Amino acid sequence: MAARRRPRTTAWRVALLRHARADLAIRGTQSAVLTLRRHPRVARRRQLRASGG
Repeated sequence: MAARRRPRTTAWRVALLRHARADLAIRGTQSAVLTLRRHPRVARRRQLRASGG
């Protein structure tokens, strides 16, 4: 039984790793947004770049 379950568990581990990586990426973007909110100067620079000025 354990030998039969092994391939499934490996796929499950890979899925877990992928999910963890996606979660880390989401957390990274959230932290980046938080840092941008903390530093208005960076936000102003980005707004200038977006407006083309």
